[in-house]
Amino acid sequence: RTVCNAPAENLVQTSPPDLHTSRVAFNAWMQSPPHRQSIMSSAYTLTGFGIAGNKIVEHFC
Repeated sequence: RTVCNAPAENLVQTSPPDLHTSRVAFNAWMQSPPHRQSIMSSAYTLTGFGIAGNKIVEHFC
């Protein structure tokens, strides 16, 4: 069991969904300072993704 003391998440919704949805989401996150900070932070050692249509979430722990 993993205990997560400071979880975080990134959310994005693209319009319309297509084969490049994950690339669009990643590029948007990397261009946003708060989202980029979560992705690049060494405080998080675990991450998970969920994709449903044009919605993507990334969880950090």
